[in-house]
Amino acid sequence: MEGWVKLYRKTKDHWLWGSERRLKWWLDILLTVNYTDSKVLIRGSLIDCKRGQSIRSLETWAKDWGVSKKTVKDFFLLLQKDNMIEYESIQISTRITVCNYDTYQDMVHGEETQSKRKVNAKGTQPSYKQEREEGKEIKNRIQGEINSPNSEPKKINLKPVIEKIKYSEFVSMQEIEFKKLEEEFGQVGVNKLIEILNNYKGSKGKKYKSDYLAIRSWVIARYQQDQLKDGKTKNRHGQVSFVPGGIQGSSTI
Repeated sequence: MEGWVKLYRKTKDHWLWGSERRLKWWLDILLTVNYTDSKVLIRGSLIDCKRGQSIRSLETWAKDWGVSKKTVKDFFLLLQKDNMIEYESIQISTRITVCNYDTYQDMVHGEETQSKRKVNAKGTQPSYKQEREEGKEIKNRIQGEINSPNSEPKKINLKPVIEKIKYSEFVSMQEIEFKKLEEEFGQVGVNKLIEILNNYKGSKGKKYKSDYLAIRSWVIARYQQDQLKDGKTKNRHGQVSFVPGGIQGSSTI
């Protein structure tokens, strides 16, 4: 069996989605009904079978689905109650008609395809081969979009962007980061930290994702070493503590 039908995403919200076998039966109906008008010969009689219709006995449906004829009939009546099909008995067979069949068979541009199916000035209609080629074209286009490396949903960065302030030629950081350093080392100390990092980046051409973290990782240690070499340290208020021999805990002047 060749050809195709459209399946909408909203099918997942339909009551059929909750029953695996009923969903399978419904899809079988869509794939079985005619895509174009035809005639069926039953015991020497020709019976019209229009587009979107199928003429088969309940016994045939029951055999395909592995259930009883009563189960098939009950399912057809259930679909008919929901205006999904029209169900009728004809002679020794059964005819079902899928309601709004064009919604499952038309192309993306429904109006355009609908007009193609109408008899044109020359009295011609699109052939089955044309419909099949149109179906392949859509399938290939959809498959290409699925396989595209850019088809995955883009992750949205919900983190707020906080502007960085430039405190020297090569050193920038957020204001809150600067205040943290200032509270810990005072105005004089934080200026010295920035100076050390600025000189290093300017001379080496070094770049950091975060100058604040660079200060935390090594600049503070360098700054403290320089203070010990001078034999003194400064607290956040700028007061000087002499450290004889580099040993902390000396008196303060």
